[in-house]
Amino acid sequence: MQTKLANYFNYGFLQAAIITLVVYLTNFYSFTLFHSLAEIVSVVIGFGVYMVAWNSRNFAGNKYFLFLGITFSFIAVLDLLHTFAYHSLDIFIYYPGLNLDTQFWLAARYLQSFSFLAAPFFIGKNLKLFWIFSFYIIVTVILITSIVLWPIFPAAYIGGKGLNTFKQVSEIIICFVYLAAIFFTYKKKESFNKQVLQLIIISLSINIISEIIFTTHGDLSDSYNIFGHLLKITSSGLIYLALIEIGLRKPYTILFKELKDSEKKYKSSEEKFRTIFNKTTVGILMTDLNGKIMEANQRSIQKLGYSNEELLNLSLPSLNNSNNDFLHNKELQEIKNNQLNFYEFENCYFKKNGQIFWGDTSVSVIKDNEDNPQYILWVIKDITQNKEIEKTKIEFVSLASHQLRTPLTSVSLAAELLLRGVGGPIDDKQNRYLQEISDSSKIMSEMIKDLLNVSRVELGTLSIKFEPMNLINKFN
Repeated sequence: MQTKLANYFNYGFLQAAIITLVVYLTNFYSFTLFHSLAEIVSVVIGFGVYMVAWNSRNFAGNKYFLFLGITFSFIAVLDLLHTFAYHSLDIFIYYPGLNLDTQFWLAARYLQSFSFLAAPFFIGKNLKLFWIFSFYIIVTVILITSIVLWPIFPAAYIGGKGLNTFKQVSEIIICFVYLAAIFFTYKKKESFNKQVLQLIIISLSINIISEIIFTTHGDLSDSYNIFGHLLKITSSGLIYLALIEIGLRKPYTILFKELKDSEKKYKSSEEKFRTIFNKTTVGILMTDLNGKIMEANQRSIQKLGYSNEELLNLSLPSLNNSNNDFLHNKELQEIKNNQLNFYEFENCYFKKNGQIFWGDTSVSVIKDNEDNPQYILWVIKDITQNKEIEKTKIEFVSLASHQLRTPLTSVSLAAELLLRGVGGPIDDKQNRYLQEISDSSKIMSEMIKDLLNVSRVELGTLSIKFEPMNLINKFN
């Protein structure tokens, strides 16, 4: 594959070399023909890049190429006007001289350099195509209008003197913009195929050399001008290889590279999810809407004692050790109807060995893009130990309360007997002390009674008897 790609590169470079040589040879016949062919090559490439980028917009995620393709179509328009404005063609007869030609050249180079600078910032972004087209239409119309209809674009060539300061300073500014474009493009190197990135950077570098040359030539038909145009053809040829031929011939190398990157990111995210899913300290089960288990993490497998294959053949209700029909809970129905995000409840579950464990269960629903329920997610935190501690505490309170009642009853009875004089006569002081003992024992007895009722409620052994009551008579 690498050999075929290398041969293809060599074939592409050979094509570019032949085209460049043919265009160069036309200079010996006519500089006007040479200039026209050199610019037409750029125009053809500009529209070609646009066609490839636009027709691949629905399946190419790298918006660098789509943005650049759109801008190239407008740059091609300015390059075409630059070609027609050349004085020897006598197309713009009302604008004699070489200034119009040079103005269109600068307008195109400014637009191209800043477009290359902006393109890396659109990688990974969703392009607002309407606004991009609108912006470039407005900019292009303003540039053409300022040159032809409302001539406020600064003069770039003065007859008898040559290039002026504005033209030379502009070329230097354009060179720095290309340098910045190289820097920001290279920072996004992970978004490009290696060979394509090299071609783009080399093309931008050649553009810089070409612009420098165009700041030094004096006559528009001298050797510097010829060499500058040949470099421009070379640069355009590299863009052709990078964005058209390789893009059409090796679409997965350029246009679909982001799909491969997305696949790598997806696999990496899936691995991270699986690691978190299986290493978390809580049990996680995913079921369908009928409760059949579809996924179980390692913690669930460990707690329930089943293998993964065994769990996938079970339904969550079969593990339920209570009368709680949680598949038809009001809260679950509210989640499905977007009235709740999640709900929690405590439940006990059967293990494979018949034992049970308590779980603090959090329930949520996974929905599709149209907000339709697809799966139910059960996150179960083991609270068996907490339940055992709580049960032990309740049993202790119940036992302690029962044990306290016996001596307390003896104390209360003894105090009552002494107050009645069974043990003999008592004076006022003794009567007061015995009365305090009797009252305190009654208060403590009520407290013990309340503790017993609380423990019965928590153990579920308290029987409640409902009786009708007339509230009007009760409070009158």
